[in-house]
Amino acid sequence: MKLKRLLRYLAVSSFICAGFTSSRFALAAITVDAGFTGTLILTAPDGNVTLFEAGDSLPVIPDGATIEVFDGSLTIHTGPSEHVQVGCFGQNQTAGGGSTASLSCGESSGTLKVGDKEYALSAQPEEKPAPTAAAEPTGVPLDGAANPDSRSIQASPQS
Repeated sequence: MKLKRLLRYLAVSSFICAGFTSSRFALAAITVDAGFTGTLILTAPDGNVTLFEAGDSLPVIPDGATIEVFDGSLTIHTGPSEHVQVGCFGQNQTAGGGSTASLSCGESSGTLKVGDKEYALSAQPEEKPAPTAAAEPTGVPLDGAANPDSRSIQASPQS
């Protein structure tokens, strides 16, 4: 009789603990809806970058990761204590604390909605300075006296 009570107690305790543990971990995840489109770029906190195409299964997304999409869209859900950077074109925002983020990016513009805030994203052309010639001597010394150059040489008449 005591053995039966002990086994029943252990079974109920295990069930309660298993239910508490699984719900705790289920809430503590960063998930991407399976219907994402385009190319998903996942950068782990250690800098490791992985690309996923639509239809690929996704790994567990670590807290502190960066998720971007190229020419597509996705929706992300975060657990209450997780945070992730979301964006495209190098313009990211933080989603976390149990929030949902929706991202849609084309080739040159996109939108990101995190909670009730919406952001317009755009690919900005990289501004590079115009190329210049390497520094070459001008033939004029700093003291102002001109050095002879090919313009000051006169041709002698040929006979």
